[in-house]
Amino acid sequence: MIKSMTGYGRGSARYEDLQLTVEIRTVNHRFAEVVLRMPKEWMAYEDLVKKIVLSHISRGRAEVQFSFGQGTVSKKVVSIDEAYALQVYQAITRLAVQLNQRTDSFFEQVVSFPGVLQVTESAVHEQALRDLIVDGLEEACHALDGMRREEGQSIREDLARRLSDLERMVADIKRLAPTVVSAYRERLEQKVRDLAPAGTVDEQRLLSEVVIFAERSDIQEELVRLHSHMQQFKHILEVTEPVGRKMDFLIQEMNREMNTIGSKANDARIATQVVECKTRLEQLREQVQNIE
Repeated sequence: MIKSMTGYGRGSARYEDLQLTVEIRTVNHRFAEVVLRMPKEWMAYEDLVKKIVLSHISRGRAEVQFSFGQGTVSKKVVSIDEAYALQVYQAITRLAVQLNQRTDSFFEQVVSFPGVLQVTESAVHEQALRDLIVDGLEEACHALDGMRREEGQSIREDLARRLSDLERMVADIKRLAPTVVSAYRERLEQKVRDLAPAGTVDEQRLLSEVVIFAERSDIQEELVRLHSHMQQFKHILEVTEPVGRKMDFLIQEMNREMNTIGSKANDARIATQVVECKTRLEQLREQVQNIE
């Protein structure tokens, strides 16, 4: 199924009180590119994130944003060194006795003494964090795929319609092609009769000129190749793999054949059809730039 290169996907995952949100936006790009917006301490997971995203896209620029709805990656943990606190308390008490001071208000002084209370950060377990990232990212990628497939279906229908228009126009050119030589012969004979004295027309020379013109204006090979390209284009509209580059190449080939037809045909009616065909090809080319 054809996929659009543009789309948006959102996913989320939770671990304890940590809520992670992942957003992916994709836009047109000639190659596959992934741009990450994630905390610096997560850069160890950069390759993992890119690998997952690139398993879902083969062309386009993807911007991946990680954010937290609540909770933090690390938690503050408060602990007390009881043995050290007891030593501080005993030392202060002995000094108070020697100085004849009260000893009933030393608690606040003890707990505020450097080293008694310790604050440390307990990070989310590495495997838990990895799972959190993968779960949120996969959900966002699947949502992105759904949107790109839906948009791709609309593009496929448009491409099929424009291709049908092109096939009808090429059929008209094919129908007109055999009349080009006969029309040229009639014009040539009329000019010769108008200019040459009666009875002096060289029929053999006239026939030679018509044969030369027929060879120069023969577009059958181009029409056969053009038909083949259109059939290939129609076929890849139905495949499931990425087809953007193949379609782009086929349109270039069809344009080349159409240019040759226009230069060889020497017929105003065919020239008009060629212009219309090239317009359809340009419309196809612009639309193909939007698909993977």
